[in-house]
Amino acid sequence: MNQAALVYENSLLLYENGKFERIPLKNASKYRVGALINSKSLIAMTMKLPLSLTKEQLDIQVELKMYQEGGLDANRDYVVDYVAFPVQHENNYLIEAYAVEQKLLTDNFGDIAKKTGFIDIIFPRFLIYKALYVAHSSPSQTDLFVHIGESEAYGTLYKDGEYVAFRSIESLSELSKKCGIEIAKLKEYLSQKGLKMENYAPEEMNIFDVLQERFYKNMEKIVYAINYKRSYFGIDQIDNVYLDFDGGEIDGLEALLIAAGLQGEANVKPLQYQGLEPKESALLLAIEYIGTYNEQDQVLNFTIFERKKPIYTYRSLQVGALLLLLVLLYGAGAGYLEYQKMQYEEILQQKKAQLARVRKKNRALMTQLKKIQQQKRKALKKKELALAQKELAQLTLDAIPMIEASKQERQKMMNDIVEALYKYRLTTKDIDQNGTTSIKVDLVSKYDQRQKIGKFINYLLQKGYKNITTKEITREENFYESLVEVRQ
Repeated sequence: MNQAALVYENSLLLYENGKFERIPLKNASKYRVGALINSKSLIAMTMKLPLSLTKEQLDIQVELKMYQEGGLDANRDYVVDYVAFPVQHENNYLIEAYAVEQKLLTDNFGDIAKKTGFIDIIFPRFLIYKALYVAHSSPSQTDLFVHIGESEAYGTLYKDGEYVAFRSIESLSELSKKCGIEIAKLKEYLSQKGLKMENYAPEEMNIFDVLQERFYKNMEKIVYAINYKRSYFGIDQIDNVYLDFDGGEIDGLEALLIAAGLQGEANVKPLQYQGLEPKESALLLAIEYIGTYNEQDQVLNFTIFERKKPIYTYRSLQVGALLLLLVLLYGAGAGYLEYQKMQYEEILQQKKAQLARVRKKNRALMTQLKKIQQQKRKALKKKELALAQKELAQLTLDAIPMIEASKQERQKMMNDIVEALYKYRLTTKDIDQNGTTSIKVDLVSKYDQRQKIGKFINYLLQKGYKNITTKEITREENFYESLVEVRQ
């Protein structure tokens, strides 16, 4: 493995002789330097392209689709990279494409690059786990890594040592805003009390409710991403789940994964590598990924801060060195070689100018294409609006006889609800009626009289309403609140 360094907290982080060491950014020249980019900064798109395309054709087609369908602005500059999975039975590549705006790269890494002189690799964190499999033969197993961090969080799937899926979820920063508590306190709740109700005091139940709801939604997103890739990669079940969370474990996460539909035992284990804690394990994996970058078969690199090539690699200087050697050895031919050198430099300048013209023309074409697409969308919208107006007029004529009957049904539902409220002396914060099909009632009762809510529901069942459910139940001080939905 090459000597590797990770940009970390305005310094370079190394791992040597079993320990981490920080060195100044200015000492970067003898290391391969990498930096992590927040995955929430990436614009992602999944697409399919024919297997018959060459690498150069794939590059062009991916970039065009990202501009046409991925929402990239033709007036801005982006770095686009992708991972291609060959799907033989479809004769297609399944492409996971990502783009990041160059301005964002400059804002985040420009000052660092000025001090180091370069950044070899800028890559997303969800690829660091590739380092686990490089030194070993790829195991026949499917591993899910769930990362919960302050600024980013995700689930990423690896099958037989290969990266196959990624799904962004809510970070600790986003969760803390929804819970109304600081990030440090939220991390403490997750590491010490987890996601189990019995670990929370009554006055903390509002925090538990939000955490359980949000984590369930986030685990659903991860399971959905797994299921989408299931048929492409022959995924039967998840063999291992590793939690990449510097708070350690999150008690109760397994139950939410299973509830969200994960197939397998969902035995969640903290991420540990070389005997280190999860946070240090992730840092070491990132450093090893940088060091083994040239050995990786799946890479993403968004750097715009390339390392300057050694002076002897430039073509013009190679010609100059050859000229000097021949003069020393043979004392002749200097004029001819100088002429060749000038020709090479002239061709190089022509190619650079030609490339600049092609890029400029491509940006102009993309802008023109966007305008044509906007015009097409406007025309389709006008056509759809005209058809909708025609259909609406006909529907209005057809619906007139049913309006009176509908009014009577709506009024009967409302009368039954009001009668039940009066009968059991219940208070409501809100009544939301949706046509003749359903009505939502936000009931409030004293905690010691909450059984009235059950009587309210039973009364409506006797009235003939067959589908009555309680959507949300909360308790605040001495009051009990329940959202009841009544359907015909």
